[in-house]
Amino acid sequence: MDKTFIPPIAVHPGVTLLETIEAIRMSQAELAERTGLTVKTINEIIQGKNPLTQETAVKLSAVFGISATFWNNLQRVYEASLMQKRETEQLESEKVLAKQIVCY
Repeated sequence: MDKTFIPPIAVHPGVTLLETIEAIRMSQAELAERTGLTVKTINEIIQGKNPLTQETAVKLSAVFGISATFWNNLQRVYEASLMQKRETEQLESEKVLAKQIVCY
């Protein structure tokens, strides 16, 4: 039996970004200035409305000294978790339909 852990939720990298700037008491405006991104872009990433792009990961790496790979992996894991969650939900709905079919 496969014992792969499937997290019940998907955490957007914006959550980590917000925790990071709060920990060092940096405002979104200051982060925007340091990265060359707009405050709107930073805010939309934090709110989970926009993905954290590879370009943004490089810029965050320069500001925080945390590798771009770290930031990229947060986005990759988030997207994989979302996909796995959708697939699990789809499978569950198909199981309900299958039970309604007499031949199964």
